[in-house]
Amino acid sequence: PLIMIVMVGVGAFYPAIDLTAGEKERGTFETLLSTPTQSLEILAGKFLTVFSIAVITGITNLGSMVTTLAFQFAQLEGTDTPLAISVPIGSVVLIFVSMIPLAFLISAVMMSVAVLARSFREGQSLLTPVRILIVFPAAIATVPGTRLTTATQLMPIANFSLLFKELMVSQASVQAVIVVLVSTTVYAAIALIIAARMFQRE
Repeated sequence: PLIMIVMVGVGAFYPAIDLTAGEKERGTFETLLSTPTQSLEILAGKFLTVFSIAVITGITNLGSMVTTLAFQFAQLEGTDTPLAISVPIGSVVLIFVSMIPLAFLISAVMMSVAVLARSFREGQSLLTPVRILIVFPAAIATVPGTRLTTATQLMPIANFSLLFKELMVSQASVQAVIVVLVSTTVYAAIALIIAARMFQRE
């Protein structure tokens, strides 16, 4: 889950900077805002681009990990190492579904910060701490004994990380899945509203 979250963040990092600070640096941002198109429509287009790239990056990374592990496990067949791994298809589907609001949240946060920058380099400076802050809650799943509780189900990013972990071992309850999906969607909506307000100030 940690690698998955980091890759979604990486997928949103550069597009968020390029579509906000990058356009300011190139001098095309003001031209875009002066068109008859409403600023919210411009924001929606930019956000959907960042969001789509983040999701594609996450899915591609997950597919790459699955392919690599399948290849490695195939190499172990016929050896003396006993190995039996089974991941329910339902868990894989839920991981994909829960990744969508996660990518939505990360993309909105990165865009709301990137819009403050005046150049691509400044955007990198502002978003690098954000990317680091994303890693800390994501790393909670790596702590032995950490489980999805009432409190952790409401922690942004950490809740997805723990849900991912429990889905892989078929221990996640329906209630936990619903709470994580709903809470992450709410956080993502709040982050997008903040990004819209920051964008409209330009």
